[in-house]
This record gives sequence, structure tokens and C-alpha cells, in this order.
Amino acid sequence: MDSVIFEDNDQISVCSTIQNTATITFRNLDEFIKYLEENNCANDIEVSPCSKSHTFNRPVADPRLIVKATWCVYGNSLNTEFFYSCLKDKHCGDIIVDHYEPLVDDPEHFILSKGGRRILETPNAGGNSVWSEVLGYEVLHHCFGAQLKRTETEIEYAPGSKITDFSVDIDGSHIGVSVVRIINFFDLNGKTYKAVFTPEYARNLLYKKLFGVIASTEATVDKWEKQILFVWTTSSCVADIIVEEYWKVPAKLRSNTLVYVSHATNSEWLF
Repeated sequence: MDSVIFEDNDQISVCSTIQNTATITFRNLDEFIKYLEENNCANDIEVSPCSKSHTFNRPVADPRLIVKATWCVYGNSLNTEFFYSCLKDKHCGDIIVDHYEPLVDDPEHFILSKGGRRILETPNAGGNSVWSEVLGYEVLHHCFGAQLKRTETEIEYAPGSKITDFSVDIDGSHIGVSVVRIINFFDLNGKTYKAVFTPEYARNLLYKKLFGVIASTEATVDKWEKQILFVWTTSSCVADIIVEEYWKVPAKLRSNTLVYVSHATNSEWLF
């Protein structure tokens, strides 16, 4: 059985950039968890008291549908409000789930924005995840008004840091975006199990990727105000597990990151 849980770009250290001078803060996730334990923060999972966002007790809302020429997105009609509310709050994280459906059967037929085309045609730092990054940007661009600032290889970091896939401007805020694909748990039509996506796997994903977000945010020379962790999955069940486990992650690990989960159907080329 294939043991791959998710794809990412791992580096070796966490750095803090102060006036373009980098200093190492945490070398790995274990050091960060140790820091949380020593400061009695490891079990701090209380959510923000904000009445409209940062909470799992959300009101029931009508669905919304966003249709573009070659794809559509649908989900909770309040997701847009939650999205912008989280980006404006520099201290709290949040999680949102939408559904993605292509209207073409070949990615070469996608009608891309200028920014999406730029990501597609610019060499990245390695890996075969280019379409997940391109379409992640397209969703953020058309649904939330994101404008591309820098691609993966254009962002500058302290040496040896973790990296982010691209950065955008959303409503005047500079935002980093990291994209991850959850693979090898369901086949691409969501019916046959390859492996069971358990809460433990979800926690591993969230701890590792949220730590990576904190790491790259500290290390970048071109500072942004917040990051979006864009998660692609082929299963709504996986999305549900991620949401449930998200609120069990220590608040300091969730802070300043918006987790945007997109359940994609009929999108084999994404994975």
C-alpha cells in the first residue's frame, strides 16, 4: 500500500527575517511542539469568541454557486463573508469548505486568467502539482478577488527555509498561499478505498502543513500579512474529517492561517 499521505515541499528550518536578516527559530515541528508544551499552549484549542467567524457553530445558510466558463464552485453562501472576515483578523485562523467541479474534461481547455497562466508557465521549485496551484489561484482570483503578486520561485526567503507556492493581493492585503493535495485514500471517483483517511492522518496533515505555513511566513523577505492553506481533496468525507480535527489543533498553530478546503470531483489531473 502506498504510504504517501499528501504532497508538499519540505525544507529543513524555520527562520525569522528581521530587516532582511534571518535567524533560526524552530528547526522542525517537534521543536515547535516542545515550545508549545513548555509554554502551556499545546492544549489551547479554544476558538475565538467572534460571533461570525472562527467558530464551528456556524449558522445554516443557503448554498451559493459561482460558475465560470470552464469550472464552477459551490458551497455555503456565507463562505465569502467568513473568508474576508478571517483575512482581516491577523490573529485568528479559520477553515472553509467549498466544492469544485470542472466543466471540461482536459485541463488544457481551461480558460485561465493572466495570473493563472503566469503560474502555469513559470517553473516552480519542483514536483508535479502545477495544476493544483494554477486552479487554486483561479478559484481565489474569481471567487475572492485575488491578484497574483509573486510565483513560487519569485518569493525570496532566508536560506534553508520552508517555502510557499505563491503570494497574492486580496482587498489590499498581501497574502501567501500554500497548496496541498490529499491523495492515496480514495480513488478519484470517491468510491473505492485505497486507504482509510483517519482523524490521525488529518491531524498529521494539519500539524505539518500549518507549521510549514508559520515557518515560511517567518522566513520570507517579502512579508505577507496572512497565509491561506489551500487543500484539494477528492472526498467530502475527508473534508469533514479535516474540519473536525482542525478545531483540535492548538490555537497558536492555527493562528494567522485560513484553511480553504476544496472537494474536487471529476478532476483526476489535479491529483
